[in-house]
Amino acid sequence: FASEVQEALEGAGIALDEAVNLAFWLYLPDQKSALSAQPRIMELGLKCHIQPDDLDPSIWLCYSAKEMLPTQEELSSIGELMLDIAAQYEGDFDGWETVPEFGFNPFATEYEQPQCEEMAHTILRTTQETYKYPHKFIVADLQKFEHFNLDDYASREKEYKARGFEFLADIENESISNLGQLVTFSRVMYHPTEKIIGYFYYFEMLDIFLDELLSVTSDERLFFTSNTMFLDTTSIPKDIDTNSIAEASLDALIANHQKRLKAYLKDGITLKSIDTIEQYIHYENEAVRRKEEKIKSLGWITKEALFNLSGGDEELTDCVYAALQKILADET
Repeated sequence: FASEVQEALEGAGIALDEAVNLAFWLYLPDQKSALSAQPRIMELGLKCHIQPDDLDPSIWLCYSAKEMLPTQEELSSIGELMLDIAAQYEGDFDGWETVPEFGFNPFATEYEQPQCEEMAHTILRTTQETYKYPHKFIVADLQKFEHFNLDDYASREKEYKARGFEFLADIENESISNLGQLVTFSRVMYHPTEKIIGYFYYFEMLDIFLDELLSVTSDERLFFTSNTMFLDTTSIPKDIDTNSIAEASLDALIANHQKRLKAYLKDGITLKSIDTIEQYIHYENEAVRRKEEKIKSLGWITKEALFNLSGGDEELTDCVYAALQKILADET
C-alpha cells in the first residue's frame, strides 16, 4: 500500500520529502463499528469524520485525513490499520486521495461564530445536566419499553446468574432519560461473594447491550469496569478507578475488574457489600457527585474532549472552545 501511494504521488509530480494532505476512505457496516474505529484511527494522528453513506445510509463512512510526509513507515502504519479495521468489521478500505481543493472534505468547513456559539451552548447544557447531582432513579416501568426485546434482557440475566450474580432490580435513570438522548433501563445484579454489582442495558441507537461492573472499597474508592465506547477520562477523579474495554465479553470484564481489585486490596482495605438497590443507587450518585465536582473544576469540558468529539477537527475545536470560554465568562 505504501509503495503504491508513493509511486502515484511521484507520478503526479508530488515530492515525497514535502508534506501532503492525504485522505483515506473506509466504509463500515454500521454506526457501532464506525464509532469503535474512530478513536483507533485518531491515535495515528488522523482526523476522522464519520457519517452515513450518501447512497446507502445503513453503511457508515470513516473519512480520515492528515497532512504528513508520505514516508514508507507512516503510510504502512495507516494502511495496516485501515485493512485491519476493514477485516475486523467486514468493511471496505476504499483507498486514498489527496485532499481535494473542491469536493467532499468535511474538514474544510469554515465555522461562523453563531454556529460555534450554538454548539457550545448545546454541549455545555448537556454536560451540566448529565453531571448534575443527584440523579433520580426510579423503578423501571417495563410497559414503557415494550419496543425493546425483553427476552434479550432475560437471556443476559441468565448469563449473569450462571456466574453467581443475583437479581436486584430493574431501574431507570430518569435524569438521563429526561435529556432525551439515552432512554433505557438497567437490570441490576449482585454477586454476594465477590461483592460486585453488575448491570446491563440496551443501547437502542447502536442496537447493542452494554455491561458495567461496580465495586466499592472500605476507603470509599469506586471501581467501574465497562464495555462502553464513550469513556471520557477527563471527568474521572482520582478516587474513581474506571476502565473501559470496548466490546469485551462479560467474562473478560469480570476478569479485568477482579484483577484491578486484587492489586488494590492491601493494607487492610476490603470490599463493601452493595446488596440492596438503595446502596447501589447511593454509590452511583456518589460517582455523579465526584464527577460533577471534577468536571466543573475543569470548566465543564476540556479542549481535549472537544477535539475528540469533533473527530480531530482543530478549527471546529478552537471555534467551539473559544465560544464556550466566552459563555462561561459571561456567567460568572
